[in-house]
Amino acid sequence: MTVIDLPPTLDLVPVVTGDPEGVDDIARSLRDASAVFDDLDSTASANVAPSGWEGEAAECYGARVREVAADAGTTSLTLRAAALAFDTYADELTSIRTERERLVDDRYAYRAALVDLRQDIEATGGHTPATQEQIAEFQSRASDLRTWYATHVDDVEAMLARVTANDEALRSVLTSYATMADARVNTAGGDPADALMQRPGAPGTGGTAEDTAAWWNGLTEAEQAAVIAAYPDVIGAADGLPTVARDEANRLMLDNDLTALGQAEANGTITYEQQRILDNARAAQRGLDEAASTVDPITGETLPAFLHLYQPDAFDYDGRVAIAVGNPDTADNVTTLVPGMTTTAQDAAGYAEDAGNMVQSARLSGAGSTAAIAWIGYDAPSDWDTGSVLFEGKATEGGELLANHVAGLQAARGDNPPHMTVVGHSYGSTTMAHAATDHGMGSIVDDLVFLGSPGAGSAEHASDLGPAQVWAGNASRDPVARLADDGWVNGGTFFGAGMGRDVAEDTFGAIRFQAEDVDRNAWQDDGFITSMHSHSSYWEPGSESLYNLGLIVGGNDAAVVQAGHTYDPWYAGVQDHEYDRTPNTYPDRVAAEGDG
Repeated sequence: MTVIDLPPTLDLVPVVTGDPEGVDDIARSLRDASAVFDDLDSTASANVAPSGWEGEAAECYGARVREVAADAGTTSLTLRAAALAFDTYADELTSIRTERERLVDDRYAYRAALVDLRQDIEATGGHTPATQEQIAEFQSRASDLRTWYATHVDDVEAMLARVTANDEALRSVLTSYATMADARVNTAGGDPADALMQRPGAPGTGGTAEDTAAWWNGLTEAEQAAVIAAYPDVIGAADGLPTVARDEANRLMLDNDLTALGQAEANGTITYEQQRILDNARAAQRGLDEAASTVDPITGETLPAFLHLYQPDAFDYDGRVAIAVGNPDTADNVTTLVPGMTTTAQDAAGYAEDAGNMVQSARLSGAGSTAAIAWIGYDAPSDWDTGSVLFEGKATEGGELLANHVAGLQAARGDNPPHMTVVGHSYGSTTMAHAATDHGMGSIVDDLVFLGSPGAGSAEHASDLGPAQVWAGNASRDPVARLADDGWVNGGTFFGAGMGRDVAEDTFGAIRFQAEDVDRNAWQDDGFITSMHSHSSYWEPGSESLYNLGLIVGGNDAAVVQAGHTYDPWYAGVQDHEYDRTPNTYPDRVAAEGDG
């Protein structure tokens, strides 16, 4: 009688405890604290010798402040080292948990194969004995299972060894900084981030966005973490760096502003300037919350939100903020929304909603993965300087900032450029025009979209903006769009009070698309039968404008619903056939209610 030697069943795969996301939260908290102590170090170091104070008391004060600064610096570096250790621990824990899932699946597969072999052997135990061929097959399968069993047991032991090693690595780092004396020894070499920021290509050294991207890619993970913690203000605003890195740096500053200034407000010690920063910080957080509520209408998944830019004190406290819906570093399609006059950081949530609507429209039109950035990144005319909207100075200055922003997005992508679109609204469209004509942005994007545009700056023709495809989405009853200069006598409805050529005119050379406000008749507010509602409705879900924007952003140019151009015969003034057309609606292109 032939005996088939079967291997035993496998034990349950041990549970791996721990929450990688919770560990990541600890690491973020440590980095936040590290930045606070780094600021304390810088502030204390800058105030060692107050002007005009001399003598023994001043010397004692200076000595004590130097000690505080040194200890603050040591604490900052210690917390940074701990944060990196927790990051490493979380990454390894995630990998181990993934391995455990594989081992669980492997155990189930082994068990099924063992049961099948037993059943096949038992099936030959009746009146008909197994043939030699069957016995050979059973023995071969049993041998394979024994090898499988041994391999699985070894893999489980290796997994458990990784768990132990991961725990020990974290413990080793933390215990090496157990006392302030230990920390001083470990940080005696100073902050490594200082030297890293002096390398060629580092932000602030005068390089291009491509240089900055190359510098970043040349850093180790630990070095990247170091410069984020030590220079969050520089990293968060550096064009050419990955979105995730900028987001981490900017959220670090945002969290600190919300906490520290919120406490000062509660204590009644906050200054006017600090209150402006806190207000902008809260607006940025609202914008992030709005962006994070956007749901991809195709997958049903919530899209990630990123704080791409955060400078709450910029432009005399109007603030600079950019919020991305989706990841611009990985999306197939990337678009930047450039807002118009009166826009400040306080408008972050509204423009984040517009960005979410853009992404949803593109996805509903059949586009691949899409990211949209609400870019409040230039000093738009607002508040006390609203009158500057009559001139192009702000647009000219903003054009350089916008061109740098777009160049940074492209540099961060390296050899994997996305389909890139820039959408300029109102005064922001003139800013976009200057970015193209003055700084070559039209050569590094695929599409330039003018919405409610008062004019194209110095461009006399679409070709002056570069090789990018130029689109015009001016609604016929938008009073701002009607400011632009038109053809025969170079005077528009309001006698050439705009910012250059009318981009919707037949001789300008842009492709005009349907962008009428469906509610335009209900919002007539002056003798010209125009409406500011038409100027602010371009991103409304279900509208002509948003429908066509989704197609443009997704690269589906052939499906864009075109509109007739304006024209200016010498005998009749500016003519626009869109004025009397009944606007369309696209309810099938509206994402589920509440999804952004």
